[in-house]
Amino acid sequence: MIHVVAIIAANPGRRTFVLDEFEKMRLLTLKEAGCVQYDPVVDTGNGDLIGPDTFMVIEKWETLASLDAHNKSAHLAAFVDTVKPQLASLKVHVLKPA
Repeated sequence: MIHVVAIIAANPGRRTFVLDEFEKMRLLTLKEAGCVQYDPVVDTGNGDLIGPDTFMVIEKWETLASLDAHNKSAHLAAFVDTVKPQLASLKVHVLKPA
């Protein structure tokens, strides 16, 4: 199992736009072979806050090959092209069980 945590910071006030675009891409991603989980998450207000313009994506993939196929997908490329001007930063952490 491959785990991915993506930290996406939108420009101030643009998180809703980015999340709306993300949801369109998410629906296609969930149909991909090997996709187990692909969920955006935001602060609950407890603990260390990631901020009002930031969200994380929690992903689980059956294999690294299925993640690689997703990273080459047309719908991911279209999402990135659409939202890139609205992003302050994007960090992706690809992880495996210890």
